Amino acid sequence: MKEIPYDTGGIVMLAPTGRGMYIWKLGKLFGGNYEKMLEWAIFMKLDWVCVKVLNGKWKYNYWNGHWHAKDFVKFFQAAGIEVHGWQWVLMDDPVNEGKAAVNAVKELGLNGFAMNIEDPCKNVPVRSAVDYSQEITAIELPVGFCSYRFPTLHREILYSAYIDVCTYLAPEIYWAPAPNPVEQLLRSYKEYEDMDYGHLPFSPLGAAYGEHGHRPLPQELIDFNAAVIEEQYPSLSWWRFGQAVDLGYANLIAKMPNNYAGDPVQPPPPTPATQFKTLANLNVRETAGTQAADVGTLKEGSDITLVERDGVWGKIEGWVHTDYLEPL
Repeated sequence: MKEIPYDTGGIVMLAPTGRGMYIWKLGKLFGGNYEKMLEWAIFMKLDWVCVKVLNGKWKYNYWNGHWHAKDFVKFFQAAGIEVHGWQWVLMDDPVNEGKAAVNAVKELGLNGFAMNIEDPCKNVPVRSAVDYSQEITAIELPVGFCSYRFPTLHREILYSAYIDVCTYLAPEIYWAPAPNPVEQLLRSYKEYEDMDYGHLPFSPLGAAYGEHGHRPLPQELIDFNAAVIEEQYPSLSWWRFGQAVDLGYANLIAKMPNNYAGDPVQPPPPTPATQFKTLANLNVRETAGTQAADVGTLKEGSDITLVERDGVWGKIEGWVHTDYLEPL
């Protein structure tokens, strides 16, 4: 177990606490349905989410002249869930990218901010990294350094320029296809500790997604969560919301212990609604999935009761897609 100081030399270190989830494209997450997002967030016992708000200096989750991220922030905060924002840092215009981050925090009313430092930030001039980071110092909230799990493999990044203005570390521990999430988690912490950043709160991102034909096994997520609790890190989060639900990881996450940093375990989450009305004629599938055989049809306006969920699918006697259901 690591003892993580939260007050070093009179400077209070800030980090999100509890369980979080990263979000990419709001418009593609349940079709932009905030009510459904919130239902699943509560089900997974999320304390906070981190949504993409900037691509370089440009507003993200912004379309038709409206910054939809602002509506999302208000909706989730009203339900008691913190909303942080993340920026894909491009280093095309460092000063204005930094200024955009400061503006996003203020305009959106965010609870915190995370800089996503990856390939575009490799081999940039020192002046560029410093100019961006200098602007970030105006953010008086938790600021996370979200980057590679193993800095020794990405030495082209000027780590100190960015981390020195951050209040916590948020490395991406995306372990698949390797089956060793705990080993990778501990190695990541050790590498940042060896860079003299072991005093910063450590808030890792776990893998709750599939890519290139690889999906983490359920036990790997369970082991990762247990290790974060064992090390008493203040929080953990998962990449990413949509796939966590679609691939069934959300059901697994909801059942996991959540006593990070030695906190008491929260009570079980409320069960999502079970009574629905169909909004269209619906095919009933033999099993969950669009490729499953049809076993019947429900007429629009039918009242049904879900007895089980698997991602976007709900079970009655067969399975139906929940995008066309309305809670009663």
